[in-house]
Amino acid sequence: MEALLIAVACALLSCSVKGNDWWEEFHEGIRHYSDEDLNKTFPEKTRPMRFKHPPFQCPDMTPSPTVPSSVELVKAADIKVIAALGDSVTTALGANATTVLGIPVEFRHVSWSIGGYGTFQDVITLANIIKLFNPTLLGASPGTTVHGMEAHISETGFNLAVTGDNTL
Repeated sequence: MEALLIAVACALLSCSVKGNDWWEEFHEGIRHYSDEDLNKTFPEKTRPMRFKHPPFQCPDMTPSPTVPSSVELVKAADIKVIAALGDSVTTALGANATTVLGIPVEFRHVSWSIGGYGTFQDVITLANIIKLFNPTLLGASPGTTVHGMEAHISETGFNLAVTGDNTL
């Protein structure tokens, strides 16, 4: 009787519920989300590898002659430090992910509000726009972090957002 149970258990374990090719089907499904496949499927929506946004032009890019006494008088060149609080939108959770494995990565450097990746011509973020007016801007997020892992301020800049946080 015991030998029969072992034989039945081995027979059941040798054939999976989804069949033997489930792993290949999974990888084939993921492959459809790769950059290469998306570029082939939607060539009109892809940018050339060396794409740059056109130069930014503004007639007045100089700071105020004195410290402004009202917020109405503050110019972009007067901003010296930026910071951000928020949730997964501000941490840019999964923003540049190309596969499901990239979802837990916080792409803080491309966050629209405080991302500091490259220049305005590389990525349009509020921090990169302000850097056009004040190249010594402090606080822009320089890199990526991983959700749930501790990160140093050298990785986050002054992007103090926490994925999953909310207010009550």
